[in-house]
Amino acid sequence: MVRANILIGEEAVEIELGERTFKTGSTGFYGTSKVGKDGNRYQINVMAVKIGSKPLKDQLMSKIARAKAKLDEMTQAYDEAVKA
Repeated sequence: MVRANILIGEEAVEIELGERTFKTGSTGFYGTSKVGKDGNRYQINVMAVKIGSKPLKDQLMSKIARAKAKLDEMTQAYDEAVKA
């Protein structure tokens, strides 16, 4: 178990972070808590993502998807320019 200490004004809040695999495939820790300050309530979310933990295949597929989207955008702009 990992703990994070957060200061809200002068109040310290300790949040326990549990291990987590995020939707992206990256791994790390995540925790949430609520705290009151000046009559207001706040929700605190803490994420600690391990750098480089995203699976390589996902990283490559993500880059390919972005490149394809850019190519589609450029193709559409070209087609519109030719029609004009």
